[in-house]
Amino acid sequence: VDTTPYGMNPYLYSVSPMHRPNLNTSIYYRPDEVVTGRTVNGNNQTLYKAFMPYEVKGIGAGFPIIFSNTLNAQRTQELLDYMQYGHYYDQQTRDLTLQYILYNGKLDLFCIYRLHFQRSYGGA
Repeated sequence: VDTTPYGMNPYLYSVSPMHRPNLNTSIYYRPDEVVTGRTVNGNNQTLYKAFMPYEVKGIGAGFPIIFSNTLNAQRTQELLDYMQYGHYYDQQTRDLTLQYILYNGKLDLFCIYRLHFQRSYGGA
């Protein structure tokens, strides 16, 4: 698994609908996490990497996004938008795993669901 940071922070990307021009980037980013001079849609942009690798015990290194069951619908939509406009998944995405845990109070039982999506580049 390639664990090179990737994507772009949509809050700091000027053509993103999530753009927040008044954010102070120096408190969030080190110089090695910034890509300067990249041309996007004919404009010279400074891009800030959005997704950093993280190791999850039992799963390994990757780029997990964790949605808490305490999130309301608006915050959940914000996270989904961040993933979309930050290019969390794009043409280069080969694998995507969705894992969630459900609890059935009537049966007093936890269930772990794991869905794994894999793109084939062979045309099949």
